[in-house]
Amino acid sequence: MKINIKIIVFFILTLLSSPVPVRAQNIEEGIKVTAVQLEVSPSLYSSEDHFYNSMDRLMGKIVEKHKPDLVIFPEYTGVFLALVPYHNLIDGFPDISKALSRIQKIYPQIGSINELFSLQADVTGRIMDRIWGRLANKYGITIVAGSYFALTYEALDDTEKPHVELRNRAVVYGLTGERIYSQDKVFLTEFEQNVLALSSGEIGSAAGFNVKGRRVVISICRDTFMEEWEERFEGADLWIDIKANGTEYTEEERRRFLTALPERIANSEVPYGVTVCLTGRYLDLFWEGESSFIEKEDESYRVLKATESYRSLEIVAQLLTFDDIY
Repeated sequence: MKINIKIIVFFILTLLSSPVPVRAQNIEEGIKVTAVQLEVSPSLYSSEDHFYNSMDRLMGKIVEKHKPDLVIFPEYTGVFLALVPYHNLIDGFPDISKALSRIQKIYPQIGSINELFSLQADVTGRIMDRIWGRLANKYGITIVAGSYFALTYEALDDTEKPHVELRNRAVVYGLTGERIYSQDKVFLTEFEQNVLALSSGEIGSAAGFNVKGRRVVISICRDTFMEEWEERFEGADLWIDIKANGTEYTEEERRRFLTALPERIANSEVPYGVTVCLTGRYLDLFWEGESSFIEKEDESYRVLKATESYRSLEIVAQLLTFDDIY
């Protein structure tokens, strides 16, 4: 059989010159995500340096083993940095109310737990920026640093003084250490409303952030049980639920977890979700929960990975790849 060399050469050159979809070139990369099911204790918040060094060691191990693009810490990770100045006063106290009473004996101007966290809110924000900004820059990684209690100042038309609210705020740090995104919790728990006297954020302010060109969105614990977020997060690539579940993780609670992010993923077109839970204790407060990666499958979902424990530190990593071509 006679082979026409010119035709073969033309065919090869045509293939080589055809545009190759960007996604096809990079599909093996995806986004490498690491979820940190953090275990906290009063000693973790004994000083800013101790907290930073603890997180630095943890981040070092994560980077060495998983080489992530995105690391996620749970809700309330930064909350108790506000109590660092009072650590020696309250260390060993049995509950938060007795600890507050002890603080009030030394600082009688602090009338409530809300006032305590409000007094420290701006300082805590700067500590968060120092710690997490430094770590994000050091390792060249985007970090969801959990949440802390932050003040929001809103100017009112009928007064010279701004209206001040204390909110549960999630924060994200970019590759060079800057704070690239923040979002306030909208649907508060009874504890947050009645004990902490926190104020709600606005669902319309939630936009998300980008990692390697992918839109990543966040809902904070109780927020994730609400279906309103499905429309808000339409078109997202990854949905993060950061939690501080302050109840025992019983079988009933496990089933309740299924009505949070798993139900949101099943009802939406977001391809991936990750739930990241706080564990451990602080005075009489405690947190339990299972962290997991899930993937949308038809009109439901499937679990990709999950932690084995719901009471201790555990790290779960997952490579997320996407089928679309752009």
